[in-house]
Amino acid sequence: MRAPASLLLLLLACLTLAACGGSDDDTTAAATATDATTAGAFPATLDGALGETTVERAPERVVALDFNSADALLALGVTPVAIARVDYAPGGVQPWTRAALRGARPQLLETATGYPLERIAALRPDLIVASNAYGVERVADQLSALAPLLAWSRALGTETWQETTRRVGAALGRAREASALIADVEGRIDAARARHPELDGKTIAIFNAVGGQLFAINDPDDFSIRFAADLGMRLSPALERLEGEEGRAALSEERVDLVDADVVVGTSPSPAELRRATASPLFRRLPAVTRGSYVELPLSPATAIAFPSALSIPYALETLVPRLSAAASAR
Repeated sequence: MRAPASLLLLLLACLTLAACGGSDDDTTAAATATDATTAGAFPATLDGALGETTVERAPERVVALDFNSADALLALGVTPVAIARVDYAPGGVQPWTRAALRGARPQLLETATGYPLERIAALRPDLIVASNAYGVERVADQLSALAPLLAWSRALGTETWQETTRRVGAALGRAREASALIADVEGRIDAARARHPELDGKTIAIFNAVGGQLFAINDPDDFSIRFAADLGMRLSPALERLEGEEGRAALSEERVDLVDADVVVGTSPSPAELRRATASPLFRRLPAVTRGSYVELPLSPATAIAFPSALSIPYALETLVPRLSAAASAR
């Protein structure tokens, strides 16, 4: 299963989507990783794309270098001492991540221009998690010198939320909790599909508006499309037939008709850019638009399915599925 493109088209489309900014807040929250399930779980050794990771004992001070990693930790009951700031999210924290923090205030790390090694070292971490942290391979040796580094398992951006949850669970000595968490979230997906039979078989088109063009997803294995498929939907055949790069097909304004589908979802790193794209006469005349089957998403909610996690999927089920349902039911 592929991620929602590299940070070239989706992140060209989303600017520095995986980048994170900083905070002067020095408040930290220690991880609480010790419980009965850790007995016999250590040392834990995990293979990965950047090498082998060995965790000798239950971590107590964990740093997360991307929001997927932070989400996995929080969903498993561990509050990181620091997380990467998400520039496009309100307050630098994804809304579902903020809810899971329950008032805790880990430090926010500026990673937009690189990883702050000195600041991370000052946190005295005993585990660093970077499941979807772009560019971390350039400083992997330095990070590994500070604490065990748990990065992605295969190619960057291809790890599913289930894989991330399992790997983080193993590193924490919480493999049993990780399996239960995955089963719970998958059960919620199944329940959402059962509640919304109107989505079954409906086609979907998802695009980013950037630079006067629409970048439409044309890969059925993209994480956003897989989320829709889990609800019974399918990628628009017109888009799947298009040639593209990194799971995206660039469409000029004259070919905006290709994004028409039973449900159309649009997002952009720039609200003004999205307004311009969707105000064009050609877009306004799309059958999906005229019948009310167009869903506009700010960038942060869009990444709930583009970069899925054990926390973002339940958030999307609660906030996005009702909008997809209404769009699919429009006449």
